[in-house]
Amino acid sequence: MSDVDIPEELEFFLREFGLSNKHNPSEGVISYIKQFNTGNKLIFSYEISSTGYYVSAEIEINNEKISHVCIDEVSSVTFQSWGDEKIIRVYSKSYHDFRIHYLPKARIFYGEE
Repeated sequence: MSDVDIPEELEFFLREFGLSNKHNPSEGVISYIKQFNTGNKLIFSYEISSTGYYVSAEIEINNEKISHVCIDEVSSVTFQSWGDEKIIRVYSKSYHDFRIHYLPKARIFYGEE
């Protein structure tokens, strides 16, 4: 398995993410949560397995999961800004465009590049 470029824990904390209840490093699961004043939640997780890295993003409204998108064969994860939009961009070997918007509101975009 090759190394994957993923931001350090501090980078998530600086952007007001905390550790989610799915966070379990001993099982290879790293998971962060961003909670909004509205009660909505954005959960970003990645898993390390023998076959590579797997990333998922979930949006919860009123504690109900309304969106859950996953991608495997991840090659890198970066924080990016587009004006007022703040996103986590996930790059994979499958060349799908996977963007997790966390400011000003939670949104997930997944499509062909």
